[in-house]
Amino acid sequence: MFTMNTQLCGLCFLFWAGSLLNINYYVSSSDYNMFNISDRIYCHSLQTSFTFDDAVNNCLKIGAALAFFDDNAEYLTAFQKIIVNASQEKQTWITFNATAVNSNYVFYWKKQKFNNSVWASGQPDGECTSRSKKKCCARMRLKPRGLADMDCSNKFAYLCKAIPVCPAHALGCYLSCGETITNLTCLPGFQFYAANTSCVDVNECELNTSLCEGACQNTVGSYSCTCNTGYKLSGSYLCVDIDECSLGNHTCQQVCVNVIGSYNCSCSVGYMASDSGQCLDINECNIGAKPCQQTCTNTNGSFLCSCETGWTLSLNRLNCTQIDECASSPCQHDCVHTNTSFVCRCFPGYTLQSNGINCTDIDECKSSVCQHNCTNTDGSYLCTCLYGYNLQPDNTSCSDIDECLQNSSICSDICRNIPGGYLCGCPHGFYAINQNCSDVNECENTSKNNCSHHCNNTEGSYTCWCDDGYRLSENLTTCLDIDECEEYTYRCSDICINTIGSYRCACGPGYIPDADNITCLDVDECHNITCGHRCVNTIGSYVCQCDEGFILDTLNISACNDVDECLEASQSCNQTCDVAPDSNISACQVNVQDCKLCDHLCLNTNGSYLCTCQTGYGLNSTDNTTCYDIDECSLNSSLCEFYCNNTPGSYFCSCPQGYHLSENKHSCNKKGAYSQCPCRCYGRKEITNVTTQQLKEQLETLSKDIQVQEVNLLSTKLLLTCQPDDRPASNVIGYVGIVMLTFVFGSVVLLDLISFVSHMLLARGSHTDRL
Repeated sequence: MFTMNTQLCGLCFLFWAGSLLNINYYVSSSDYNMFNISDRIYCHSLQTSFTFDDAVNNCLKIGAALAFFDDNAEYLTAFQKIIVNASQEKQTWITFNATAVNSNYVFYWKKQKFNNSVWASGQPDGECTSRSKKKCCARMRLKPRGLADMDCSNKFAYLCKAIPVCPAHALGCYLSCGETITNLTCLPGFQFYAANTSCVDVNECELNTSLCEGACQNTVGSYSCTCNTGYKLSGSYLCVDIDECSLGNHTCQQVCVNVIGSYNCSCSVGYMASDSGQCLDINECNIGAKPCQQTCTNTNGSFLCSCETGWTLSLNRLNCTQIDECASSPCQHDCVHTNTSFVCRCFPGYTLQSNGINCTDIDECKSSVCQHNCTNTDGSYLCTCLYGYNLQPDNTSCSDIDECLQNSSICSDICRNIPGGYLCGCPHGFYAINQNCSDVNECENTSKNNCSHHCNNTEGSYTCWCDDGYRLSENLTTCLDIDECEEYTYRCSDICINTIGSYRCACGPGYIPDADNITCLDVDECHNITCGHRCVNTIGSYVCQCDEGFILDTLNISACNDVDECLEASQSCNQTCDVAPDSNISACQVNVQDCKLCDHLCLNTNGSYLCTCQTGYGLNSTDNTTCYDIDECSLNSSLCEFYCNNTPGSYFCSCPQGYHLSENKHSCNKKGAYSQCPCRCYGRKEITNVTTQQLKEQLETLSKDIQVQEVNLLSTKLLLTCQPDDRPASNVIGYVGIVMLTFVFGSVVLLDLISFVSHMLLARGSHTDRL
């Protein structure tokens, strides 16, 4: 089953053989596999027994040339076509340029040098590259793939390349050989011009001034609508406003406001527009009344107030309130507030530590203020005398008591006064009463014991014990302060501050004390703190958070800056591909695409981003990130006079054989006046993809048209055969075109067409005179 391209190529061979060479040469479409690339038709011979010279001559016989490609891309495309269409393994002759460079040849297509993917491995050999060797012919090898040089006398298949011939602007011309065209059926958008029997363009814009809402531009065979600046085409003729702001097609530095047909620019709060249209920051600190009570610092689009040392910023973030540092009891003893800070002072008997906050008890006993015993106390000291001494009125000096003199009966025997006591005839720790020895209660007199706090008398001696918050030292007499904070015996929920004999609780930044002065409660700073987007209270502090698409400023942790998603994606998408010459480079492109936010262009927006596509592409509404190619040819059938060829992002027009593309790149001009014989009789645009059913319906329609009116039979015969109308004696030849068309279309409607031809042959006799 042949495709429409096969049929078209077969018909063209008949035209070229009969009209161009003026010889009676017939080539059947069954001799070739046909395919097309853009506006070019390629014919691949099915037979393989041709030398290189045979291949060149055979292509000339059908009005074509041995395949010679413009560039590597065209070669690779044709190569893939042959692989698909080849029914068996065939090596195929083609041609190329060999340009002498020094002593060797360098190989070129028409417009481009060979790349590494052209030659097969190990090709070409030295026989082909050396200027002193034989003539170099090349054939395409399907297995292994690539070009290989070969002696020109070898026999292979061959590939021809040609351009189909079609007239301009006509659906069909009906004339006999040697006659003048009297009637011409023009394509839509053209009308018959009798003066020179041609099809001329219809200016639709002049005929109907209401075709377009905007401006109407006449084109060859059609027209197009355009809109004024600031508008775009909706459908085929309506103009709608372009929202330049949402599309990003504006020059505004900050704020874009769309208006009908255009847009206006403005500046954000805290900025003003200059004469040049740029947005300049307003220095609020230098205009009008000072916004801040103390210190003002200008920022981009705003300003910040701050306070001097000893002052804090009020809730309105403008005024300053003096800080009463003493209110939080920062000092261990007394706090004295100053204009800028505070000063701690200690109670008498204490000295201020180096941190300027805590107080340390002064141990007056170290300076020997007492004659005998000195007991340091919190903030003071106590002098005591040894047993047998009396403390003098100065509370520091001691005088010995002469117990024996005071009481002659103190001892049952001999009483001997000694400094601070007396001696009786009793053991130590006892004294004589009525000549008996009684226990001496050392705790009754501090001169008889060394206890710092409390004394517990025992038989013949004593023990010491201490108040709460103290413990007995190693000498078992002195009481030392217990540091509850260091030993973790306190009940504070946050900060513990040791005191003499006890401790007190305090709270750190971000907390306030509860009523029990033990527990600390969290302060919700978000009531007094302003964040760019959101403030989240935390235990003892707070954090500022930003909405999605924003990030906290590194210098101002309360401000949120927009994230440039497009820049971040491009910086992470840095990849180098190293692919072998015969590898598929699309594998690398897939990896790169995975790290791109947008298929084509990425436009950053406030808090997000927007994907747009290059000219000739549309944005997929399913994901709003990928771009699809716009098939301009399908959207507008009047873009080209003959053939419209879609390309990625654009399109180009092409013409049939005998025509060339005009300067406007849309219409086709004839390459010179046609002779009246042979006529070019078909001009419909090539159908590249049709189904079997569609071919059958077209042929059936054509058969019915032939039977409608017998007087049209002659012109119909010429339309099908495209041969000079020499009309020999036998009218049977008039049906040759129908028979050849049967070969072209193959077996699609073979039975129907044979029936139709038989009917026409039986009826021939009755129409001989009229034909």
